[in-house]
Amino acid sequence: MAACARSRAKLTVGVAAVALAAAGLAACGSSGSSASGNSSAKLGSGGSTQLTEEDYFTAQPANGLWNGVFGDYAKANHISISRTSIAPDTYLTKVLEQAGSGGAPNILMLDNPDLAELASTGDLVPLSSVCSINTANIDSAELQEATYNGKLYALPLIQASIELFYNKQMLSAAGVTPPQTWSELITDAKKLTNNQHTGIAFAGQPTNGNAAWQFEPFLWSNGGSLTNLGATPAVQALTLWTDLVKDGSASKDTTNWDQTTIASEFASGKVAMMINGPWEIPTLNTVSGLQYGTSGIPTRVQGQTVIAPIGGEVWAITKSTPAKEKAACKVLQYMETDAVVEKDALTNWEVPVVKSAVPTVEAKQGSKMDIFYTEALHGQARTKSLGSDSLASKYPTVDTDTGQAIDTALSGAQSPQAAFTGAASTIKGYLGG
Repeated sequence: MAACARSRAKLTVGVAAVALAAAGLAACGSSGSSASGNSSAKLGSGGSTQLTEEDYFTAQPANGLWNGVFGDYAKANHISISRTSIAPDTYLTKVLEQAGSGGAPNILMLDNPDLAELASTGDLVPLSSVCSINTANIDSAELQEATYNGKLYALPLIQASIELFYNKQMLSAAGVTPPQTWSELITDAKKLTNNQHTGIAFAGQPTNGNAAWQFEPFLWSNGGSLTNLGATPAVQALTLWTDLVKDGSASKDTTNWDQTTIASEFASGKVAMMINGPWEIPTLNTVSGLQYGTSGIPTRVQGQTVIAPIGGEVWAITKSTPAKEKAACKVLQYMETDAVVEKDALTNWEVPVVKSAVPTVEAKQGSKMDIFYTEALHGQARTKSLGSDSLASKYPTVDTDTGQAIDTALSGAQSPQAAFTGAASTIKGYLGG
């Protein structure tokens, strides 16, 4: 999700603000709420087939959703599935440890930019080697996120990205409409800044994928690249962010803010606009008196296409025995059905990547989701943005280096040009070229 753009937020003012502090949804891109601790459950009636599964959905409603999905399948097919959920903040570390020791679960959920790193180790099974997945029914951009060296290694179900949320009352009072270009964003954010609230909030925290994930739409829509951060398009995008902080339209604390924090600021009326994901919508809808809308992320000039990162989780199968690998793939085939995908998308307020599930889900989610469906048509796989599958496994490191450079510029320690020139040199060192 992001974010995890990788982390996501649940919120409301009063009761909801407390809920927000206790539960961060991703971003990663990731579905479900962020929570500490682990949980485990043995699902199904047993039988000769016993599978293990692992994910980071430790909190509700996602935890209950997947207990139900795996439990229903296990019961109907007379097998057992031992499901373990690990807190998002420690999840990838645990997964890498398990892969190194041969203790990985049979079915493994991954935040999509982490797939290549695991596939490159040889610990995952190409899905075509054990069963058939209906790839014709899956969005092509999402298939890219689940593919490594030309082979499909995982099943994507839903995806989400980030767009602009705006407080209708604040914009009306300031006499502005949702900005479409960077110049409009600078002007409008300044008009929306006063003693009660700032104009715009974005996640500038360099860790957990927050800053890079939120910056990518500004970078890519301007023709920039993560592999050439020192070039003009990238520096222009970072200068936009630093200018917003310098003139007070965005908080100086943005370098400490993740997506959970900015969601709370927006819900409590402390910011007029924010960059965030659709997982915020159901709880924002419960905030008393809040009237808000969603719009596309502004581009540098009118007419540029918004290119946003694809967030979401994918489901892979690890190497074990032929019987367990085939049994695990049958579970994935069940997960690809419209009934499961619709539950997943509606529970987590994301966009189905299984095409046949889209009409039902889109109709139920309502107009605030429209922009997320529109921008999904132009979404970009984060790992593929590096240019080749051979470099895809380096994405987590590129993400971290980019986030740290953004943080350096936002704090004023270096100019946007200097911060990104340094990051570009570092990234080139391990990507080559």
